[in-house]
Amino acid sequence: MQKTVRSYRRDPSCLTDLVRCTVVVSSIDDVLSWLSFLRGQSVVGHGVSAWDQPGGGRVMSEDVETGGGEEGGEIYMSITNIKNRYDPSGGTSLSGGYRDLCVCVEVGWTIDESSQCCTFVPVKEWGRTAGLRKHICEIQVLLEEMHGIKKHLHREYVNFRNTLCQ
Repeated sequence: MQKTVRSYRRDPSCLTDLVRCTVVVSSIDDVLSWLSFLRGQSVVGHGVSAWDQPGGGRVMSEDVETGGGEEGGEIYMSITNIKNRYDPSGGTSLSGGYRDLCVCVEVGWTIDESSQCCTFVPVKEWGRTAGLRKHICEIQVLLEEMHGIKKHLHREYVNFRNTLCQ
């Protein structure tokens, strides 16, 4: 609720971290390897615009010509945003020294009404799938050291961020 008011002018549709996970890696090289793997299993929206514009930040099915990750399988995720807090040019004044890589991915699914089972839908089929539901999930990639610190200092980080109105 705080983030909706603080950062998104009370628009909850802008929230991207209601579903979030953390991937913990040993080194910056592992961060890059993980991102490269994810990129091979995803599509990046062409012409992704700012979140505050209608339809901004969302990939459209017509932007995806073919599906197929590195292994030749279907692509089920669209990368909508990457926030790289490991970038040294980003500085630490706004993050309090906190470092991570946040990747937002959009997924689409349908629900079978009789069984209530969820079926994920490949990105290339989003435009022609009746009853499609979509959601953006956040994946945080943390170095082991930062993960250990985050366990103990996360509440202070949230207070710091709220104070800066980020």
